[in-house]
Amino acid sequence: MTERHWKDIRPGWHELVIELNEVDYLDQMKEIIDWILTNIQKSNRHCLYIWSHAEFKIKFRYERDYILARLRW
Repeated sequence: MTERHWKDIRPGWHELVIELNEVDYLDQMKEIIDWILTNIQKSNRHCLYIWSHAEFKIKFRYERDYILARLRW
């Protein structure tokens, strides 16, 4: 089986990349995840995310959710 890269997963979905603050990135990641769970309907179906120390990447199935997140972050 071939390893899938982030860019190959759900290629038609809308992607948002949030640059994380190096000092308090853990708190910032928790805040982003809480926001996703609160504001995106059926987030387990319509949203994917990964993170590192430098950035938090989110893919949204629907453009409306991407726009809402973009306005927030």
